[in-house]
Formats: sequence, structure tokens, C-alpha cells
Amino acid sequence: MPSLDDYLSIAGIIFLIPFISATLGEVANGIGRHSITVTTHESIMQMKWEVVNLYSYTMSITTIKLSILALLGRIFVTAPRSFHICIYILACWMVLWAIALIFAYSCQCRPFSSQWSLSENCSSSLKLEYSASILNAVHDVMMFCLPQRIIWNLHLAARKKLAVSISFFIGLIATLMALLKIAYIQGAPGTSHKSDLYAIAPALIFNAMEPLLASICSCLPAIPYFFRHVRLDSFYQLSSLFRSSRSVNSSKESAINIGRNNRHYSNGASTESITELTKRSGEEV
Repeated sequence: MPSLDDYLSIAGIIFLIPFISATLGEVANGIGRHSITVTTHESIMQMKWEVVNLYSYTMSITTIKLSILALLGRIFVTAPRSFHICIYILACWMVLWAIALIFAYSCQCRPFSSQWSLSENCSSSLKLEYSASILNAVHDVMMFCLPQRIIWNLHLAARKKLAVSISFFIGLIATLMALLKIAYIQGAPGTSHKSDLYAIAPALIFNAMEPLLASICSCLPAIPYFFRHVRLDSFYQLSSLFRSSRSVNSSKESAINIGRNNRHYSNGASTESITELTKRSGEEV
């Protein structure tokens, strides 16, 4: 039966759909190009997609991280009480982070439509994104370092312990994406136009990679079984196809040999010649 982490992972993947759509919408309407080449209509559409991006990103990364925390609690159910208390603390941290971020996004412009109307009624969002990204990266590091002590205290071979640790540390790649996004929030290195759409393109890429990698990490326990099943099933189908083709070819060859022998008999071949042919065939085999 599916557990809580499964439902949270599915919810996170569902939120990824509008997030990726909004990311592509931003790229189609100016991100990656210099601002002087972007029309007014494209600027408005880009900022509308950015609003969708902000909300869907917050929901997707929150549900995916809650899924990973629920997975840790389910796997290490016999862990000390302090371990589960840390999981609850990190889960509350993530929920409060998401609520605060959504509230800040909703209140930074008055009226709300000012977020895409090219007006000056919005407070700067750079400090908000900077602080949110730092808190998110710190949460990532704490979450993926949490189970390491328990893993290395298990009665397993060192090689297996290392493999399990690496599986959990895959999530730190998502943390790396968050750190790189922080570096590009203020603009690419050596770029004087920090608010230029061309300069913030790498930040958008890292922003898209972070929840995608986190979703892969939340599905890690099911991935080996999935690929193992697909590989065996495909191998079975290929081997069955190969065996059936070999049996068909051997049947055709047998039919051809029988037809040749029958023609040989019908042409008045002697018994001695047939015996000699059989001996030669046996020697060749």
C-alpha cells in the first residue's frame, strides 16, 4: 500500500508540471535575451509566467522535501527518538518556510497585478529570493546529513554503507543547484546589468534543476526495483524472440534438408551414395 511519502512525492511531481511550463514560458518571452530586444508584451508575459513559477516552485520543492523526510521516518522507524524529533523539526521548518514565502510573494506588490504591469509598486524581490535560497540550502544540508550516522552504524559491509550514503547524498546535487542559484541572483559574474534577463538565465536553469533532482531523490527507493523489472522483462522478451526465431530457422533448415533428400531419392540415388552422404555429414558435425 502507498504510504505518506508516496502521496507527497506524487503531489510534488504534479506541482512540477506548472513549474516546468512556467519556466519554458519565461524562456519563450525573454529570459536569456538582452532586455533591449524584448518587447513590452513579452515582458508582461514573462512576469506573468514568473508569478506562476514562484508559486509552483514553492509548492513542489516543499512537498518533495516533506516526502523525503517522511521516507526517512519510514525507513529508520527503529531509530532513536531524537532522530524522529529532528525529522519533525525539519518538516515544520519546511512548512513555515513555504507559508512565509507564499505570503511574501503575495504581499510584495500592491495591487497584486502590479507584478506584471511594469509599475513601480513592488518592493525588491532580490533580498527575498536571496534569503529564501539560503534557508533552503541550509535545510537541504541538514536533511541529507541527518541519516548518515545511523547508516554507518548499521551491520553492513562498508561497500554497502557507502552505496546507501551516496544514494542519499544525491540530494546534495540539488543543494548545489540552490547554491549556484544564490550566486546568480545578483547577476552573472562580470555582468554589470544585474537585472538583465540575459544575466539571470543561469539562475533560472539552476532553479529548474533543483526540484527535479530532489524529486529523483524522493523516488530513489523505487528506482532500482523499476529498472530491475524493466530490464528482466525486456531481456525475457528479447530472449523469447531470439529463441522463437532460432526455432523457426531450424525448422526451415530441416524442411529444406528433407526436401533435398527426397529429391535425391526420387532421382534414383543409390543406397550407397545416401550412406556415404550420411557418413560425411557425421564427420563434419
